[in-house]
Amino acid sequence: MKDLIMGIKTPVVANERVFVAVDVPETAVRIIRRSLGEYPQYIKQVTPDNKWHVTLAWLGEVENPKQYLSRLTRNMRQGFVPTIRVNHVGRGLQRSQLWAYVDPATVLTGIRDQIFDRLGTMRFPDLGKIRQRQYVPHIHVADLFGMAGGIGLADEPAMVNFAVKEAKIYRSCLTPGGSVYEVLGTILLSD
Repeated sequence: MKDLIMGIKTPVVANERVFVAVDVPETAVRIIRRSLGEYPQYIKQVTPDNKWHVTLAWLGEVENPKQYLSRLTRNMRQGFVPTIRVNHVGRGLQRSQLWAYVDPATVLTGIRDQIFDRLGTMRFPDLGKIRQRQYVPHIHVADLFGMAGGIGLADEPAMVNFAVKEAKIYRSCLTPGGSVYEVLGTILLSD
């Protein structure tokens, strides 16, 4: 009320879209890109390689995500170097997208559970809802033309494995040119 009387506007802090993800190395990018060659007539736009990632946890719109960083970025070393396996490229659950599907291996879901356990100790808001969302690990590699929505597209093999040494906490900022990702922190998963 005092701010209104004095004519000073208190800045409104918008929630920020935050997620935890694993980057895709160049060796895997090359193999997945080869598979995209099977869909040229259906692809409207290929997602830039620097945006390719495997989301471990979509945290949604978070108010002041920096309050969670110090505890969330603590090392989370595994008993061995975690490996991710990409199986194939095909239409995503979002029918307008082409995804590279990732094997939902125990090690991947285990890291995801550890992230949620940490968030639980921090009383992260709506964690129950976030944790219950269906998890289909994938890489969003392209957007499809609208006409491709009703066409059956065959999956294309894209077998590749890659080791994961860290996960990153990203902030996604929406701009007129699309989403821009900013790294807020890193969680080490192996030495």
